[in-house]
Amino acid sequence: MMLVLLGLIARAVSIEARNRGQSPAWRRFFDCSFAFGSTLVALLLGVAVGNLMRGLPLDARGEYAEPSGPCSIPFRYSSGRPRWPCLPCKEPAGWP
Repeated sequence: MMLVLLGLIARAVSIEARNRGQSPAWRRFFDCSFAFGSTLVALLLGVAVGNLMRGLPLDARGEYAEPSGPCSIPFRYSSGRPRWPCLPCKEPAGWP
């Protein structure tokens, strides 16, 4: 959650500071920091949703049990990956 907060702070600072400098390098830096913050927040929130969908593994005593199977961790991280290639499929104009 601290990384999500860092991404949100990077977005807010880049919006505020972008127009304070006149050089193109200044604007480019804050444009890149805005893109980085946005990507970081989207990725981490996707991972959080993947964790919620997968569930929290508990052992017989009700304590957290780290997943040991080879297929348990990739789902959580793949749920956070960007899905931009799928967006044109969702356009109403492309529906039959």
